[in-house]
Amino acid sequence: MLFRKRLLGEILVDRGIIGVEGLNLALERQRSAEMLEWGRWRKLGEVLLEEKLVTKKQIQEAMEIQAEEARKVVTVQELEGIPILKGLKKEEFELLATCCRKEYYKKDEVIFSQGDKADELYAVLDGKADVLIKMRGIKEPASIHTLKPKEVFGELAFIDRAPRSATIKCVHRSDVVVLKKSDFNSMVKVSPHIEAVVIKNIATILSRRMRDTDAKLKRYIAKSKKVDK
Repeated sequence: MLFRKRLLGEILVDRGIIGVEGLNLALERQRSAEMLEWGRWRKLGEVLLEEKLVTKKQIQEAMEIQAEEARKVVTVQELEGIPILKGLKKEEFELLATCCRKEYYKKDEVIFSQGDKADELYAVLDGKADVLIKMRGIKEPASIHTLKPKEVFGELAFIDRAPRSATIKCVHRSDVVVLKKSDFNSMVKVSPHIEAVVIKNIATILSRRMRDTDAKLKRYIAKSKKVDK
């Protein structure tokens, strides 16, 4: 699915408010007015109202949809600097941006829960989120990491589509970018190099996290032995 700011006419046609013929008529009237010396550029909504093809309420509703969709559009600048995308070319960033979307979460809101079935890959654009894991014998889930801007999460399910291994809960209001596996698969058919870069970077990130986990485990074991003594 492509995420971009849709034109007002597209939304009105998609919602069945006007037909393609009606839209073309309004666009022709709009162009005609611009060609006249006394003419001024008129917004499409204004022309549609004059032609009585829509109501003010329908225009307002379509504009609200347009604004909401615009909030989900991801820019190349927002993707640059995310480690998992290091090595992509400019045109590949542009292609990737059309396949991603933005999501917004409040403080303490859960992005996904441990055990959920999904295959989306996420990256933090702004804010912070805790990685929580449920453990046997412990009532409250343990926080093993706090995600910061540019960090990715959900990469395991993105690769193997297995249930989520952890819960992600926002520490502050957070903005994240999301990439669905199905959209990724469609994109790499156009540019296979993107897949090679992303998978290689995921492997690097997972390797580093495993080393960090091993180090924490060794420290925990060493501390436990001192307590036992």
